Amino acid sequence: MVGRQLGILFADDACMSYLQEIADRRVRGGNGDCRVSFPVRSRVRADAVLIAYRNAVHFLAGVDQERRADDIRWAFGLRSLTPLGRPLEVSRLRAMLRKDQRRPLDSQGELTEKASTVVLDVLLAENPELDSVIGALFNNRDIDLPTQRKAALAEERDTLATLCAFTGAPDLLPANGFLAEDEIDSIADRESFLPSMPGLPPREDPMVEHDANTFLGWSRQESDRLAVRKFTDGNGRTLEIMNVNRWPIEHMCIQS
Repeated sequence: MVGRQLGILFADDACMSYLQEIADRRVRGGNGDCRVSFPVRSRVRADAVLIAYRNAVHFLAGVDQERRADDIRWAFGLRSLTPLGRPLEVSRLRAMLRKDQRRPLDSQGELTEKASTVVLDVLLAENPELDSVIGALFNNRDIDLPTQRKAALAEERDTLATLCAFTGAPDLLPANGFLAEDEIDSIADRESFLPSMPGLPPREDPMVEHDANTFLGWSRQESDRLAVRKFTDGNGRTLEIMNVNRWPIEHMCIQS
């Protein structure tokens, strides 16, 4: 699963005045794109940033590019700068994070992917109207994705191909009887083979449950074996999927 990483920046008075102007334009129909320099001494590599002022987060924005402005400031190309309907106190975020995850809240920088997930949950709880904004900031089209994201997407596709080869499945064509037309239509335009979830990345447990219960082109059969899902292709072949998530076997190395 590809994570979503947030950074946090602290605006000074000059920054805040300009950001508020851009945010007001966005409310009136502007795109919220701008370039702003912050008093940051090092790079902040993140897909999106929270922008705080006087110990409260006031804005959320995507990051297109960043570069050094001078010895004490870093310039950021921001997109879709969006004001929070309810500013979020930094102290509340600090209370939600583990001690080892709080450093960026003190010195500015990138939150870990796990800390970013926690912060996004809090952000959406306070400002549910940001759901579509967050989805738009993180769900770029494949052609615009950074190299690391493209590599992860390629791995997802390779995994699907491996599953097909493992089961002896033919090509994904209706004539071969593997996928029906409606199944092909449902995946033809997807940018990821992971289940979609607006605003936030899907968590591991529901993803495992989804995958254990779904196998395109195969019909589900009843099974009374714990954690086992059984499928048939209607041509005499069967497939059994066992969910061993969080079981000891998940961490065992089996040697042949």
